[in-house]
Amino acid sequence: MTDRLRDGLRRFARHRLALIGLIILVILGLGSGFAPQVAPYEPDAIDPRNMLDGPSTEHWLGTDDIGRDVLSRLLHAGRVSLTLALGVALLAVAMGMILGGLAGFFRGWVDTVVSTLIDTMLSVPVLALAMVASAFIELTTWRLILILSLVSWPTIARITRGQVLSISEWAFVEAAEVLGFSNGRILLRHILPNTLTPVIVAGSLLVAYAILIESALSFLGFGLPPPTATWGGMLNAAQPYYQDAPWLAVFPGLVITLAVASINFVGEGLREAVNPRSD
Repeated sequence: MTDRLRDGLRRFARHRLALIGLIILVILGLGSGFAPQVAPYEPDAIDPRNMLDGPSTEHWLGTDDIGRDVLSRLLHAGRVSLTLALGVALLAVAMGMILGGLAGFFRGWVDTVVSTLIDTMLSVPVLALAMVASAFIELTTWRLILILSLVSWPTIARITRGQVLSISEWAFVEAAEVLGFSNGRILLRHILPNTLTPVIVAGSLLVAYAILIESALSFLGFGLPPPTATWGGMLNAAQPYYQDAPWLAVFPGLVITLAVASINFVGEGLREAVNPRSD
């Protein structure tokens, strides 16, 4: 283990909220990942005799309006919501790094085109744009990942562009040019890897952002159609029962809050870990 990595882990470990967030994320991830094994019931199993039952020993988090177990649906919904959020973050990071890298490295008209596109995308409300797109497309998980990625990459691209503009002036880049390396090799193998530190931090926060956007879309009725369970979709289905069965909204809302807050705490911990000035 290098001294730099050891120092980074030490700084991360000092961030108590980041450690707590990491533990919560591990629990949510394991529970969702192994939902078929740990969920007490099938997520779509209907029990007409136990509709809108409150939390009990039989159904720890109660049942919904058609008798489905809320805990089981939360675990299975987590698989969809977390997979979607991670997919959005990974695809948006890849798109943002490529476009931002091209803009910062080649500059000129490439930078002008990409920067104009970034500014245009950042000026459009992401939720509204995603709602319009989802209204005209029959959504699946992968289509929603693509839609949200297409509206989420500009922030990563702006960060990457700024990093590439700075790194391009470093001596090792000039040395690579003197040695006759191609532009593609210089960009992909020498410059972009050095931009990963701030991009990883931004990408981790993008996971939380994707969860919130998906939840908002589902809550407004523009998310994945039933019977696919997502945390936001469960909130949407709970709207008519806020007074009679508040647990239907409380538990999905609590899970979303825990996931987003935990990701933000971990992101802050990563920022401190990679920033040597935090000592």
